[in-house]
Amino acid sequence: MKKITLSILLVLFVSFSGFAQRTYDEIITTESNVQDLVQNEITGVLVFKEGGTIKGLDPDSKKIIWTLTKEDFGKTSAVDILLDPDFGTIFKNKSDLTSVAGSAYVEAYINSKFLIIDTNTGKIVYNSSSESFWVIQSDFLPETEEYLLTLKVDDDMSIALVDMKTGELKWRTAVDKAKSLLSFSSKESGNTNIARVNGSVIYYLLYGSLYSFEKESGKLNWKAEEEYSRFFVTQNDKNIVVVNSKGYLSNKEYLNVLSTTDGKSIWAESIKTKRVVYLEDWGTKLLIAHFKGFNFFDLKTGEKIWKKDARGDGLKRVIPIEQDFLWLT
Repeated sequence: MKKITLSILLVLFVSFSGFAQRTYDEIITTESNVQDLVQNEITGVLVFKEGGTIKGLDPDSKKIIWTLTKEDFGKTSAVDILLDPDFGTIFKNKSDLTSVAGSAYVEAYINSKFLIIDTNTGKIVYNSSSESFWVIQSDFLPETEEYLLTLKVDDDMSIALVDMKTGELKWRTAVDKAKSLLSFSSKESGNTNIARVNGSVIYYLLYGSLYSFEKESGKLNWKAEEEYSRFFVTQNDKNIVVVNSKGYLSNKEYLNVLSTTDGKSIWAESIKTKRVVYLEDWGTKLLIAHFKGFNFFDLKTGEKIWKKDARGDGLKRVIPIEQDFLWLT
């Protein structure tokens, strides 16, 4: 069986990315080709997929500390693939392994199944192999150590919350009819999915649609009427600032403010602006900076506070200094 040296691959990666020159510390031979490899930022464990296994490598001892096989994560179901060939196509575009930022977890898409693995022990915290749905999207909630999953259940798209202690779903809520998964993956908003816990509510921007859920029950409070690419919860917890991009390469964006009660706009119309690079909540007003300048807008009405924008090229951030402002380019 073909052998490769795992540590040499790691050293080469470091050398090319950081232009460092050094030799390897240890040679670790594997039984077959390594298809994917990630390192968890919390535990430091290197997780790699080779052949039909997933293994965890301790960076200090250079030893394999756990191994998962097909008996652990389940086999591919030919029936599943035939029932939903679109999903099989989407699956091919996903990485086999993804280290979850701010956690000890690694996600794995293997044999058409979705797994969440604790890199400390190799325990599979969640395994979709016994479920009758496809996991399309996953979002870790660091505030509560929970997971939101986007599911395709027959013809419906649903959101579910995973209890990481038991690996069970706390709730599952249908939010819409399933659209083409292929169109999902090609949208700009598909790269900006984000979930945020705000008290007893979860706000979830998913493929352009913004949802509000009750965190404990999964009750869907509302779905916003338009599609957005970003959102910001304000200090008063009564409003959400939303940004709508028109086209992937467009340098124009539209801003609006929604009510957290029903998801409807509180402004008469959206504000058209250059691409937003920075936003701050100042209580009764919003500081909005784009590439060419910045201004304050009244939170309730959307009206500009200053008659003209403060001008500057390549703005990245605005810093108040007493009554003045310093902007970084």
